[in-house]
Amino acid sequence: MLGHLASIDSRIDGLNGSQSNPVDPSDPNSPRVPVQDNTAIDGGPFDPLHDFDSINFQLYGFHRAMNQSAPVTMSGFLADANQKDPSFVLTAHNMSSLPVLSTLALEYAVFDHWHCSCPCPTNPNREFLMSGTVSLR
Repeated sequence: MLGHLASIDSRIDGLNGSQSNPVDPSDPNSPRVPVQDNTAIDGGPFDPLHDFDSINFQLYGFHRAMNQSAPVTMSGFLADANQKDPSFVLTAHNMSSLPVLSTLALEYAVFDHWHCSCPCPTNPNREFLMSGTVSLR
């Protein structure tokens, strides 16, 4: 959401122009679609699925139950939404579309390495965040 701030403040680990997602995460030679900076809109044409299987596919590029020790590649977002509108999935906001949030992040703090306690739907992660719990590994 605030990845564009990396171009303004080098201390922020954000978008650098190299981020992309494969069309088919199971094919190592699959064409890749780059993140389109400055084209995001508030809301979207669809809401990606938030069930456990969809989120695991978005994070790992396949259904993780097949390989529990697989690294998180973040390679399944485009493929998971391909049936809907792939052009919307890999977009980012800019300072003009998020002026207040961008200014607050630059003047105060931004967490650029968010690690959720469990790769699952939004509400359980909000509950982890609000209760102040952590997952120790």
